Order: sequence, then structure tokens, then C-alpha cells
Amino acid sequence: MPLSADEQERQRASRLLKKQINSRDPGPSKIRGYDWGKAAERGKVIKKKNQKSLLVELFDVFPARWKGVMIGLLLAIIPTVVITMMTQDIWRVMALLPPLVFGIGGFVVGSMMREKMD
Repeated sequence: MPLSADEQERQRASRLLKKQINSRDPGPSKIRGYDWGKAAERGKVIKKKNQKSLLVELFDVFPARWKGVMIGLLLAIIPTVVITMMTQDIWRVMALLPPLVFGIGGFVVGSMMREKMD
């Protein structure tokens, strides 16, 4: 019994679909005995080792002179706290001196480092 036109069309579409799927199938691996799971784990470990922390990445964004200013201000915290604890009343204004001096010093050092790198 001959097939109807609709049935022939369905079979043709089915054959085309199977042919397309088979052409895209990569088939078995060309490398016998290669453990793809271990390779994926190694890739994750290597990626983790190369990844920098967020603070380090943010710090790398700044130009060298502003990095120097930030480091100078961080170093100025200790003398500022000591001056604040050891002085009274109006003399506590002197606590503003270390951040100013260290910030300017950091800016100068950062500028020199940038020129040295260029």
C-alpha cells in the first residue's frame, strides 16, 4: 500500500532531523582514557589561583599617585590616634597634621613611582 503524501513528508522530515543531529554529534572522544572530570577540576583550581581579591583589583584601578595618597592616609591613622589620646582640648587639632603630611608625602612618592614606571 503506497504511503500518503503527508506520511512521506513526515518521514522525509524525520530523516532530515536525524541526519542533522548525527552531523552535529561529536561522537566518542578522540583521546582514549582521558579523564575530562579531572581536567575540569584542574581548570577550576588554576582559575582560582589566578583570581585576585576584589580589594586588590579595585586598588589596581587607581593611578599611582592616588595609591600613594591612600597608603599615606592609612599610615597616618596611628599617629592621629596617638595624638588624639595624648592631647587635650584645642591641641587635638594637631591630629589633623599627620593625615595631611602623610597624604602629601604619599602623593609625591606615588608621582615619583609613576614617573619611574613610565
